[in-house]
Amino acid sequence: MRLLLGIMLIFLAGVISASAEMGAVSDDLAEIRNAPSFSQSFVTILAPLHYPLYIHEAKGDFYMVSDYLNNSGWIEKSKINRTRTVVVNTKNSSLHSGPGSDYPLLFKAQEGVAFKVLRQDGNWVQVENENGMTGWLSLNQVWGE
Repeated sequence: MRLLLGIMLIFLAGVISASAEMGAVSDDLAEIRNAPSFSQSFVTILAPLHYPLYIHEAKGDFYMVSDYLNNSGWIEKSKINRTRTVVVNTKNSSLHSGPGSDYPLLFKAQEGVAFKVLRQDGNWVQVENENGMTGWLSLNQVWGE
């Protein structure tokens, strides 16, 4: 019985340590495909710059990834970096001039807009979009690390 319990604990430790890590799209637009191949697959998602993705596994030149909507597929390894990014996961998010809703509103972002994280202050992140616009978002309005 102890041997069986020990084997199960070793297995679970391996599963936990093999958990997904985050990556971000490093090109203006990256193709997420239905298989880890160019010749025998098709594009299922076009992901924009800074789009955060969970990396589940590697196969050849591809990573198996998933996004905040639980869409999954395969992306070329060269299209991913380890930059900290987030994506808006609420219908409309307000970006403020500082880390709090009491700071002036700068602009709004719709669900699915991706940002590079510049820094964090408590439950707020200062972010930058692909056009260089910056502001602060509440962590309650985004998905990613």
